[in-house]
Amino acid sequence: KRKREQGWYHKQGPDVSVTEAEEHLQRFIEVNQAWKVLTGELNQSWPVDARVSLDDMTSDDDNEVYAYGCRCGGEFSIGREAADEKAIVCRDTCSLSIRKSLGCSIKSVLF
Repeated sequence: KRKREQGWYHKQGPDVSVTEAEEHLQRFIEVNQAWKVLTGELNQSWPVDARVSLDDMTSDDDNEVYAYGCRCGGEFSIGREAADEKAIVCRDTCSLSIRKSLGCSIKSVLF
């Protein structure tokens, strides 16, 4: 009986009407859509700490990965496939980010 109960934990209880269950489902769909919008990486705006060109970045021997030192002691890195695009590069261990530009050398962004 316990296995059967574990498989039903997402089901509505017997005291929930069909209308109420539909409202719960609609609310879940709305929250799920909002979550997708808010967490979409392309839809987020990031504070940019510096603008960096590929000339300012170091690369490995095969030019597969470009890297730039972060002031927290870590490193920003970007793959070769994204090197030809303008991009905001975020760190996963701190809140800093840089904007990789196609041309000019590093410029601090003043806010």
